[in-house]
Amino acid sequence: MNHKVKKVVLPVAFVFVMVGLALPAQGKDGKKDKPTPLKQTSPMMGILVNVDEEMGEYIKDAEKMIARKDYADAIEILQILLDRPGQCFAPTEDPRCFITLTARVNEVIGQLPPEGMKLYRRLYDIKAGRMFRAASERFDESALRDIACRYFHTSFGGKALNLLGGIMFDRGEFSQAARCWQRILSSLGGREEAVLLAKIAVAYHFTGDADRSTEAMKLLIGKHPKTRAVIGSKEQNIASFARRVLAGSVPFADSIRAKGWPSLAGAPDSTAVMSPCKPVMDRRWTVPGGDIRANPDIKAALGLTSVTFQLIPKSARVRLNAGRIRFTLWTGSGARRLSVPPLIHPVVTGTTVLYRSAESVFAHDLTTGEKLWESKDFSLFRRIPKASTYRPTPMEERGLWTLTAGGGRVFAVGEFFPARESRARGRNLQSKDTSVLAALSVNGEGCLLWRIGQGEGNTDVVRGGKFLAAPTFVAGRLYTLVKYKSAHYLVCLDAENGAVVWESLIGQMPIHTLFNAVMVYMPDEGSAPAVAGGRVFVVTNKGVIVAFDADTGRPTWAYQYESNKELVLKREKTIGALAMLSSPHAPNPVVVTEGRVYCLPADCDKLLALRTDTGRLEWSIDRKKLGNLTALGNSRLLLSGKGLRIIDAATGKEVWTAKKVSGVHGRPAVTTDAILASGKGEIVRVSLKDFSVTRLPVKQPDAILGNLICVDGKLIAANAAGVSAYFPAVSTRSIQE
Repeated sequence: MNHKVKKVVLPVAFVFVMVGLALPAQGKDGKKDKPTPLKQTSPMMGILVNVDEEMGEYIKDAEKMIARKDYADAIEILQILLDRPGQCFAPTEDPRCFITLTARVNEVIGQLPPEGMKLYRRLYDIKAGRMFRAASERFDESALRDIACRYFHTSFGGKALNLLGGIMFDRGEFSQAARCWQRILSSLGGREEAVLLAKIAVAYHFTGDADRSTEAMKLLIGKHPKTRAVIGSKEQNIASFARRVLAGSVPFADSIRAKGWPSLAGAPDSTAVMSPCKPVMDRRWTVPGGDIRANPDIKAALGLTSVTFQLIPKSARVRLNAGRIRFTLWTGSGARRLSVPPLIHPVVTGTTVLYRSAESVFAHDLTTGEKLWESKDFSLFRRIPKASTYRPTPMEERGLWTLTAGGGRVFAVGEFFPARESRARGRNLQSKDTSVLAALSVNGEGCLLWRIGQGEGNTDVVRGGKFLAAPTFVAGRLYTLVKYKSAHYLVCLDAENGAVVWESLIGQMPIHTLFNAVMVYMPDEGSAPAVAGGRVFVVTNKGVIVAFDADTGRPTWAYQYESNKELVLKREKTIGALAMLSSPHAPNPVVVTEGRVYCLPADCDKLLALRTDTGRLEWSIDRKKLGNLTALGNSRLLLSGKGLRIIDAATGKEVWTAKKVSGVHGRPAVTTDAILASGKGEIVRVSLKDFSVTRLPVKQPDAILGNLICVDGKLIAANAAGVSAYFPAVSTRSIQE
């Protein structure tokens, strides 16, 4: 695949950073970048990622051959492992970290003695050189990654990484560029090492990572204080020039990355922020309106999807209270009060607001609220003909109600089993637990363009799988998490027609047997993958975070975190554990920025920060029962739920917490200057400049609050009762005039 490079405007003085060096590959004497292993206990659920023990035996055989100097046969085995199309993971010294088999093989090749390395390069330099010349002419990132993966120890592996780093730097992906250059740093010396250290220091400076930038500068000054190079057509001291660059301010700031708000997180890497928004909290329009007791979305939220004619009992009371939905049922044992989760997550493309309801996908005009179209015959839940006993059980926000817009289409999932039916049917459900992914035309009145699932599609995984959330759209491709036969897969689709481009096995789902031999299948929670720096990052919400190459589907690394469901099943050896398996938290977008991937899994009590290149855990903090993760640009994170906490993305340290803010519900909106969150009958606005808090009461008692987005200065709020729009003051005045 060819990639056009989007240029970032830089001063001429920065040109040296892009100088392409003829860098040799890492030799056997190169120092290894091995982070200190984390002291962690082994996962209770066993290994959940795709580990092939047979491949590990082949590596051991090759190591034995190397020990007896049988280099030719060892190299042949190792290169076959690098070239095999289906890749898997290999364990590391840390029982929770897994590297790709390719990385493990490259470690072994890197340990070849000089005569073995000489033979390896004689065998593969010609092929790698042809590939590199073709890739460099087209700036083909996929081919460059392939060379760095399969032929890293040839004379062209380092060259491919150096050029790949240059492309990423030129596009503004500074952290990823620095990672590429660091990987080849240990094999260099003299002027080449000095230039590379300067490039790394500048790249980290542009990301705002002062610690790593300073570390690179110390190495540069300590090892090459007098080394000179031609920079911007003038020969000068490399260290002095880099020092001048670092003395200036960071020339790049957080910016609005998404036009409109096309997905749950707004951008593939989940770091987009919204346009500034200062609305008058006088509702401009609300849809669908009408009798709240007849709203199919509220019925779905209350578990009434098993039969379409099921009505809310007369003894129950449903009402909007302070912007949220309250449900009260009077029974012989007293009143049962429930707070219905917001569920609905609208998106905006152009001037169209779209949202997923229990029955259809709806499109409305952003300015007037006028209904533009409604999809036909695409319900969220499958109709189950046999009714069961009425038990109001609010549905969790499991990722089902999400949408993604892109390329003139909107992508939605549907036809799931209702949550209550899923739990009731147990083992018999597994062969039928499927769903559908569909593409609808935004400008074509919601007409169906294609659908896959439930027997439709070009592979077994999509024909018989369960799509767990709306996909991520990037450059004409869709990336989606699919459950198939008790395993998780990452699937890449062509957005034009739904055809599978590639699919990769992540690993098995955790399944437990209780003392009475009941097989326990945990409820599914779906998060859309994040895509950044040529990689796809996925959290299964069942113990695993994994990274893949976005172009080829090759695995990169996997991390197995401690799921709170592990603890439940270890502690509760009775059928009572079944009631505790539903995750207390909603699934969240995966955030990728500054060389780290941030995950707040639905089944984990911690916010996790991993390195994007290795998957190593850098830090983790207790989520303190807060349910939503949102990026505050590139350098900070927001945890929200009943309260608000701002976290430093580099360290995990708390920057600010709202001590007097409570009752927050739904996903907040993050703009360039403020956080807007739904409170009790009000919008809570937190300034990102000084953290001052302003409260904006909603004027109508039946106004809708919940999940928020800001587009073109307008605030859109949604929950299971519908969608409301609030406009800024200038728009309100012009309408009245």
